[in-house]
Amino acid sequence: MDKEQQVMELWHRCFQDTEEFIRFYFQHKYKDEDSLVYEAEGKALAALQMIPYPMSWAGITVPTVYISGACTLPEARNRGIMTLLLQAAFIEMFKRRTAFSTLIPANDHLFDYYARIGYVPVFEYSSQYYFPAPEEKMSINIRTSVPESYQEQWAQALFPYFDHHMQKRTCCIQHPYEDFLAIIEELYMSGGRVIIAFRKNSGIPVGLVLALPEKEEVVVKEIFYESTEGKEALLAAIRKYFPNLPLLCKIPPHQLNTERLGMARIIDVHQVLEHMARLRPEISLSIHLNDIQLENNTGIYTLSGGQCLLSTKTSVETNIETDIATLTKALLGYQTELLPSSLAPLFTESRPYMNLMLE
Repeated sequence: MDKEQQVMELWHRCFQDTEEFIRFYFQHKYKDEDSLVYEAEGKALAALQMIPYPMSWAGITVPTVYISGACTLPEARNRGIMTLLLQAAFIEMFKRRTAFSTLIPANDHLFDYYARIGYVPVFEYSSQYYFPAPEEKMSINIRTSVPESYQEQWAQALFPYFDHHMQKRTCCIQHPYEDFLAIIEELYMSGGRVIIAFRKNSGIPVGLVLALPEKEEVVVKEIFYESTEGKEALLAAIRKYFPNLPLLCKIPPHQLNTERLGMARIIDVHQVLEHMARLRPEISLSIHLNDIQLENNTGIYTLSGGQCLLSTKTSVETNIETDIATLTKALLGYQTELLPSSLAPLFTESRPYMNLMLE
């Protein structure tokens, strides 16, 4: 049995996904070279996929890896197998010069599990409900379109608008062209729709919604617009297409009303601290870092004059001793008011965001 067949068999045993989704995932996302499998006596017991995604961060785009499909056969759980597999993934990601690793825990108790190997919950989202209006007038300046089936041609035409708005998000997992097409195709496969807003007599988009009906509501998985009028036109179009259902919009996190979603972990500390040193040449700071799971990161990092030097000499004087979880929070600007003041020069306050991960 080849690797892809092994992983697919594990997927069937461990997850409740439909056969249609499984086929879709392995067609669009799976690659042998990005998959790790743990075997014992010729039998696959656990697996995970390391899916690359770019992320906008601190004024640049850095390579990240999203851990997907992490699973262990029921009879092989609680033996430390997944921890060993993740540690092997860390080494492989480090070789690939990955800046950060990200993931979305499948349930709440897994947040604690991933925290033990250095991940921290930094990705959040906010929710807004919109309820059906008794009477709603359509905009006289905006027209909307709802394609009834997925066609690559119209999805291709939408990508520049989608990407333009995604790139505005300063600490956010990005979705390249091929991934965007997969997102739209999977949305339609699941019964969702894309709603596009245009100016009257124009073929240029001024708004975009990805909507998915779920039980007693419609989940707006993404919404972009140029004006309040465009937003209202999009919401009215969703209500018309999915009548009598409240709309739940998932949007980047606000200060209040946030829910946790995903976790992150620095993989290549030297790479991210080098960028921070270049970005903030006025920083003068020495950090003693201990990374239990990825020893390549353990050492003393001295930031000065726009450079970052790594030393393993314990005699070097340092400003702070920290761990990978705390440093991850500092470099992603998450809850900076709770972090040690010694790390203050690294703070760039932000609200990390990820979405549309086919989770």
